[in-house]
Amino acid sequence: MWKSISNLTQADLAATPIWELRDGFDSGLVRPTSLTALSEYRHGPVHIAATRYIAASGDTYYGYCSPADPSGLDYVQPVVLTPRGPFSLWHPGGLSQAHVNALASALSVAPDALFPLQIECLVPVDGAHYTGCVDAA
Repeated sequence: MWKSISNLTQADLAATPIWELRDGFDSGLVRPTSLTALSEYRHGPVHIAATRYIAASGDTYYGYCSPADPSGLDYVQPVVLTPRGPFSLWHPGGLSQAHVNALASALSVAPDALFPLQIECLVPVDGAHYTGCVDAA
């Protein structure tokens, strides 16, 4: 059953940590899979995976990313789930201050409490867990 990626919840990701994207990120639809791991070398649909984000303050947030190609944040496409909906942590040219402020507001924290924000994918890719970092511009 396909659902809008904008309606994906933390509970969805806890129940099913890997979701298939329908025709990539542009379609906006995902469906649960039975996969327990991903591979950079596997051809086929793009997947998103449950991800933990650790803020500079130590607070933890959850969301998803697409860790099968870890060559940069533009491929990983990290997203934090907030009470106001999903917030992308990657934009061409970096995160604007307005985006940082909107994310902080959605999470009810000060902007300087968020960044740098550590990324920890909860699903293994070729036997290892993707980790990374997002910093405010």
